[in-house]
Amino acid sequence: MKKHILLISSAYTGNGHQSITEALCEQFSKLGATVSVLEGFDLLGRPGVKISKAYGPVTRTSKEAWRVIWEMVQTSPNSINRTMAPIMSHKLMAVIEREKPDIIVSVHPMFVGSVVRILKRKKVDIPFISIFADLVSISGLWPDARADYNLCYTDEAEDFARGCGVPQEKIKRFSFPVRERFTAGAPVAGSQQYKASHIPTFLVMSGGEGSGNLILLTRMLLNNFNCRVKVVAGRNERILRRLLHKEKPRYGDRLEVFGFTRTIEEQMLASDLAFMRGSPNTIMEAVNCCLPVIITDALPGQEAGNPAYFESHGLARFADRLPLIGNTVRELLANNGEKLAAIKENQKAFRNTDAAKEIAEFILSVAK
Repeated sequence: MKKHILLISSAYTGNGHQSITEALCEQFSKLGATVSVLEGFDLLGRPGVKISKAYGPVTRTSKEAWRVIWEMVQTSPNSINRTMAPIMSHKLMAVIEREKPDIIVSVHPMFVGSVVRILKRKKVDIPFISIFADLVSISGLWPDARADYNLCYTDEAEDFARGCGVPQEKIKRFSFPVRERFTAGAPVAGSQQYKASHIPTFLVMSGGEGSGNLILLTRMLLNNFNCRVKVVAGRNERILRRLLHKEKPRYGDRLEVFGFTRTIEEQMLASDLAFMRGSPNTIMEAVNCCLPVIITDALPGQEAGNPAYFESHGLARFADRLPLIGNTVRELLANNGEKLAAIKENQKAFRNTDAAKEIAEFILSVAK
């Protein structure tokens, strides 16, 4: 009999949760299970959806506002769960009655403690798993000792979960799950131009919301290096229009411009060096493609510890100012890209192309 998973995620708060959801759904399908993906914020009604959709504008335009929100969550996760649970309870129970899942999995922190609280109060005997989407700076909403398991990826996350009272037997370590198109065939990124004539292709991006100063970075690269640049502006229509109408005519074929794209793996695999924000999902996708990364920025809160983590493992470099970025690029390209090649080798050794499959298999083993 097929096992059925109820997976709680969100399409409203960035692309990270969706990426993990997609990676797991691919594997559940291969393993013969069925999945229902629930938009978590729909459980909170129209006000909850409206608040969640503010994530993009806030993180794109006001880091300090996001820092305040993050710190508030860290100081009172239990209060947030207690507040949300009664609002969500009726709709969640209706979904459970309709779907009759064998297991419930949350890949969004807002729907861990709140959902567990409802399950316990309603005496619903269905296993529940929390899958962290953060690496080292962990939201206080992720760990919960009442969940059957808390899945994480790093020593820092494991230590944080234990510090929140989660017993060791309820913590499971895996590699970060990445969508299959970034792992199929164990790819190694690189452009033909760089192989043939040492003219690198740079990929500039900053998350699905297109945050960060993409235009100044693009100009700096094109003005200082014999290179080609591909820019992914995400959902930021203003930056996309500026790139297409002002920068593209100036730089011609040396510059390619994309909006939000669902084929980012194609751009990664045809590039030699990427510039991106400290999002764990996007960087881990690049790592699985063996594409060296310069991290140019990180959101306060959940991304704050990521640059140091990736640097410590030799998977990326961190440079948050244009002069420093330029110097880092020169260093990586020196001696025929010796340090660039070293990063690719580190990535090749670090990646686990079976991570999503291993997590999916574990979830199904826990399903009743």
